[in-house]
Amino acid sequence: MQDISKNRHYCSSCGEKITDGEEYIENLDGEYRHYDCFNGIKDLLEWLGSEIKTMENEGYYKTNI
Repeated sequence: MQDISKNRHYCSSCGEKITDGEEYIENLDGEYRHYDCFNGIKDLLEWLGSEIKTMENEGYYKTNI
């Protein structure tokens, strides 16, 4: 785990600095976001790059993004 006290990272959602003791998540693009800045699991999954799909007839799907 990276020591954020020596580095300056900012939340890509609210723009505020991530400070010592705050929980945060880093995605594969190197963006940081406070844990509390997510608006539910769908918001988190989309930010992490997951594709949200809806099952249709016969196994075909449509993308919801």
